[in-house]
Amino acid sequence: MILFAGLILSGCSGGADKTKDSKDADSTGIAKNNSEVKGRYGLKSAIIFMKSKTMGMEQDLVMYFDDYGAKQMTEITVEVMGMKSQTIALQDGDYMYTIDMKTKTGTKTKLEKSGPDNVNFQQLTDEVIKKFNIKKAGTGEVAGRTCEKFTMEVADSKMTGTYFIWKGIPLKTEASIGGISVSMEVTRIDENAAIAAEKFKIPAGVKIVETAEGK
Repeated sequence: MILFAGLILSGCSGGADKTKDSKDADSTGIAKNNSEVKGRYGLKSAIIFMKSKTMGMEQDLVMYFDDYGAKQMTEITVEVMGMKSQTIALQDGDYMYTIDMKTKTGTKTKLEKSGPDNVNFQQLTDEVIKKFNIKKAGTGEVAGRTCEKFTMEVADSKMTGTYFIWKGIPLKTEASIGGISVSMEVTRIDENAAIAAEKFKIPAGVKIVETAEGK
């Protein structure tokens, strides 16, 4: 769970189904399948700074993305009893690489595209809205930006969450997973930043072990 807040942002707004081509909103007030959307996010690139808390433990996160979210990496820093650790969550196509920078080891996991942490809020479908009980809950301001506010509830995984979405990017999340509280809030966004290609590559010398999907 210590990495959940970072990984939920890395995976959120991912590859949900795109079976229709409409910008209409139904009675829920949720606009679905915007055909003008270029990718996962509404910005070409950005560096996003955020704070998160899981089980009372605070984390500093920095997310880098380019090509409207096709390339994405999150650095997660945690300090416990004066000792700092850094983990990298790198999303590459259908896979997530989680790397411990101290031990230079990592895991490769196939992303669960239909999971609640991979919802694309810019390309919502009737199926996804129903499956995760997504509802529009007004708007809210985070980091000086007006966000659309959504709620989500997934009974099977005992997960409930509130998401503040701006240009497809979760700027604030408040979730409970099996009774464990997870929160995240963006503190700064550098829009359309120039990001070196190396940021989206596995660091040299890292040993990767592949794990089963969702494990």
